[in-house]
Amino acid sequence: MRWPWEKTATRSHDFSFDGRPETGADVCGSCEEPNEWSRGFILDHGEPFAVFFVWWHPHAHAAWMDVILGSIDGTDFTDNVTFASRHGWVESSLEPAATLIDAKHEGSIAGRCLTREEALEHPRLADNWAVTDWLYWNDELVHRGLVHLGPNPDYRASEA
Repeated sequence: MRWPWEKTATRSHDFSFDGRPETGADVCGSCEEPNEWSRGFILDHGEPFAVFFVWWHPHAHAAWMDVILGSIDGTDFTDNVTFASRHGWVESSLEPAATLIDAKHEGSIAGRCLTREEALEHPRLADNWAVTDWLYWNDELVHRGLVHLGPNPDYRASEA
């Protein structure tokens, strides 16, 4: 688990969206609750860097994010890897947190979907966190849903 506001030790990025992210709303196939989504391409210093997918579930006060890193601008995606994370309230924290989860993204661009354990050891983990941190402040859906989420009302500090 990590705090969304943590700074990651990574190279200097200059992220921007490659066009405006697509957005929409639908009903989750798993929980049958309404959700909103956002997806798009991210450039770093003007070069293709990542593809992101975000699903915001207001009823769960959480977002699920997939970040795909690799050769995202071509047709050969064999070196692509997909990181997945959940962002929102967790039982053990007053503030929202980000947690790696097993990636299950479908589609050829996803490349290899990393398990949580693989993601924790992957050399591009810092790049994943750099993208998700940037999305907190630059993707309207992520910003609206997570930056303004506030403290967890169900959090109970343990008594010492």
